[in-house]
Amino acid sequence: MCGIAGIWKRDGDTLNRETLVRFTDSLQHRGPNGSGYEVFDSCLGLGHRRLSILDISLKAAQPMTVQGTGLHISYNGEVFNFLELKDELNGLGHNFNTESDTEVILAAYAEWGMDAFHKFNGMWAMAIWNESTQELLLCRDRFGIKPLYYWADEGLLAWASETKAFDHLDDFQLDIDEQLLHLCMADPYALEGKGHTIYSGLKQLLPGHYIRIRGNERAEQKRWYNILHSTIAVPKTYEDQVEQFRSLFKEACKLRMRSDVTLATALSGGVDSTAVYSMIHSIMQEGTPHRSPEDWQKAFVAVFPGTDKDERPYAEQAVAHTGGHALYVEQNLSSLPERIIRSTHAFHSVSSTPILALTGVYEAMNEAGVTVSLDGHGVDEMLYGYRDMVYKGMDFHKWHGKKEDTLGTMEVLLGMYAPEQREEKRVALLNDIESAFKQRGSLSHKVKQLFSSDRGKVERGITDMIPSMSRDAHDFSHMDTFEHMVHHEFFIRTLPSLLRNYDLASMMNSVEIRMPFMDYRMVELVFSLPYSSKLGGGYTKRILRDAMKEIMPESIRTRTFKVGLAAPTKEWFGGALKEFLGDELESSGFRDNALLEAKELDQMKSLQASGQWTDQEATRMWIALNAHLIRKGR
Repeated sequence: MCGIAGIWKRDGDTLNRETLVRFTDSLQHRGPNGSGYEVFDSCLGLGHRRLSILDISLKAAQPMTVQGTGLHISYNGEVFNFLELKDELNGLGHNFNTESDTEVILAAYAEWGMDAFHKFNGMWAMAIWNESTQELLLCRDRFGIKPLYYWADEGLLAWASETKAFDHLDDFQLDIDEQLLHLCMADPYALEGKGHTIYSGLKQLLPGHYIRIRGNERAEQKRWYNILHSTIAVPKTYEDQVEQFRSLFKEACKLRMRSDVTLATALSGGVDSTAVYSMIHSIMQEGTPHRSPEDWQKAFVAVFPGTDKDERPYAEQAVAHTGGHALYVEQNLSSLPERIIRSTHAFHSVSSTPILALTGVYEAMNEAGVTVSLDGHGVDEMLYGYRDMVYKGMDFHKWHGKKEDTLGTMEVLLGMYAPEQREEKRVALLNDIESAFKQRGSLSHKVKQLFSSDRGKVERGITDMIPSMSRDAHDFSHMDTFEHMVHHEFFIRTLPSLLRNYDLASMMNSVEIRMPFMDYRMVELVFSLPYSSKLGGGYTKRILRDAMKEIMPESIRTRTFKVGLAAPTKEWFGGALKEFLGDELESSGFRDNALLEAKELDQMKSLQASGQWTDQEATRMWIALNAHLIRKGR
């Protein structure tokens, strides 16, 4: 896991090595263990900041070259099945000088070309320069776990692991695109899955895509992986599906335990992270896997005492189950404003919650000497883990399905609320359902359904607002409501932004996140399963819960109330950030940027004075403050 950067002066100008060094070293936090800079043919440079995890010797430093191939690589990520690929390549006559996965990647590319990527099980963003053919390849993993941003025009192609690096590129001006910024403020999940940023002309290589160019050719993204072509045959019975899920999950965790440095887990006390932590415990009961450290038991838990975001009691149950050790990470409220500013500047984009809530966990890992964290990301989007997804499912049944399906989905939805909220919600939902079923037979409802907009038109709404935006990487408009929902959340909307957030939060602190649920074999299995295997029996994430019977604590396996890791923003605005927020709201910079309409600005000032915020109001205020702080830091 590292930070990569590169520059190609395609206009024929000479690349100054110091330019490459400054551009690359802006990513030092991603790779504090070493650096490398190589300039080829006086115009193309590969830069690398190293976070040593597999083969920590100097032999595995990058940029790396495999003699006799003309291939050079600068790469960020891990290919977890590198040992198996290495054995296969040895059989084909390849020799290796390191114990790293990087050398295996280059040998695989030399042997199989683009087909090599279909063999890789991992996460990556890489640049490969073929000196023999004068061809550059930029490639990103199937699901976009690792980031790669790029700028391309006729004279320059530059790429890096973070948008902030481009602020350090000589003779380059990175400007905020006002239209994209305001679109992102309206919906912080709007851009990432479409390959855009809030900066003019700065794009992100889409997941499962690559750019391969020579000379002055146009930098066009092309797809190498498509989930729609990657479904698999699944067992007919649900019991066999559960067994296959459990087996794949165990293997995915094992592969991601391969490390020459210490492992830990960012634990929330929710189903997903507890499943990962518990499966690692189960694996270790059978003996330490090859190339895995014995010290894995540490869990790091973000806690927010006195708020509804605090999940310490649940995390304690998970830790007790494994016999592990936990560090409970609290925010230092006395220095909160300064750290909010610093982390927001580093984040360099707009998020719906302060990134500081995430960074604290990985900062604590770094201080404890932990370099790799096995986390539970990717499940919610595949297995209907968000409340709004279940609500949409209930709404669909309400207007188009059976009443028993509507009521069954309603019960799942109610379980996702805090216990004290459920009875009030039940009454409101039942009234709404009864009203809908009475209307369904009316002529006016049938006419409305006949002339309603199709999903494809709705999906294109955001793109139509900005003609210059690219089309979605995938077209899911032909799918039914339930399949469309999970595909859209996973590939276009929520997950791409969460992956960005966690990559930045962890790599700000030189920690690598590995995600067993994002193993491509697991993703392909889940997207091939019927809806009833994902949401049913009174639960979201049905197959995960059933696969983890007797492996994780029963109280968490059957837990339905979801909190999620997010900052207690309303409490912060009413307490530790109250004075800071007031100062920013009164500043000329905030007013002049027109981030809020005058009426809404007055409302926010009133809320700041009272300190009485709702979650929705605090989120809206944070998004505007987030955008303001980014502007202020430029």
